[in-house]
Amino acid sequence: MKSILTLLVLLLFRNLYSQSDINQAEYYFDTDPGFGSANAITVSAGNTFTLTNYSIATQNLPEGIHFLYIRCKDANNKWSLPIRKVMYIHPNLNASSPITNAEYYFDTDTGFGSANAITINAGNTLTLANYNIATQNLPEGIHFLYIRCKDANNKWSLPMRKVMYIHPNLIATSPITNAEYFVDTDPGVGLANAISLTAGTTVNQSFDVVTNGLAVGNHNLFVRVKNQDGVWSVISKKVFTLTSPLSVSENMFFEAKVYPNPTTGFVTIQLAQNESIRKIEIIDMLGKIVVSQNSSSNTIDLETLHSGIYFIKAFADEKVFLKKIIKQ
Repeated sequence: MKSILTLLVLLLFRNLYSQSDINQAEYYFDTDPGFGSANAITVSAGNTFTLTNYSIATQNLPEGIHFLYIRCKDANNKWSLPIRKVMYIHPNLNASSPITNAEYYFDTDTGFGSANAITINAGNTLTLANYNIATQNLPEGIHFLYIRCKDANNKWSLPMRKVMYIHPNLIATSPITNAEYFVDTDPGVGLANAISLTAGTTVNQSFDVVTNGLAVGNHNLFVRVKNQDGVWSVISKKVFTLTSPLSVSENMFFEAKVYPNPTTGFVTIQLAQNESIRKIEIIDMLGKIVVSQNSSSNTIDLETLHSGIYFIKAFADEKVFLKKIIKQ
């Protein structure tokens, strides 16, 4: 019994390795009409069979899901197993149908044609740009916006969904009237250090941060603002490092950039305001000043320093800028 099984396997592999040209192919939908009785596909005899941009008639198929089967036959009159593809037939997709209507709704579907109408120009595509959608009647919280459209054949599309958060005080612009900051620990809303500013919908304000009494090391600076409706914003956070206690007149400021960082040589400090630099110091991790430059230049050379982590300390008027830099 074992020898017969081995012989059958050898014969099977022999037939698979022998070459026989494909000379016939056919396709059918859903139900097999029998070998040679399906829809013929014109092929060129060869060892491979490839369909590229081949048109298969679907106009007589009813709407719904269908299975397409394709098989071929070789010169030895042997048919292959069929290849199956799943497809969905929609009669109105055979010809282009322009979009004629569109609508939107929030959270709950009001029914086709009963939602909020969107004025559009009929066409094959729908693009909404700078379209105003009324949200004033929505309660505060998370909501789902749905948009769908209908074509000239009266067929509605699936809805497109977007998630959004509604805050009543954000519907109308409310100017910023107050701002405050604190370092590390929140003393409570409205109890932090006040920042002097001019009220407006957008505020770009420089301010001094008092660092007296702070320990050497990393600290977190937090800033928040309040609008005219009494609503406080989320907190904005900045991290800074204090290498040594600053004098009473020295306050940290953050409107500056240092580049390149890491560096192999020169470093440049770019100030956001019109402050004039009067001195730059480079401090190592032990707090020792290793490079000092007394000039108005905003560039300093670190080429002679060993590779490692340093702090660059720039003095401008009565303010001090401090940032960690890496020397490669």
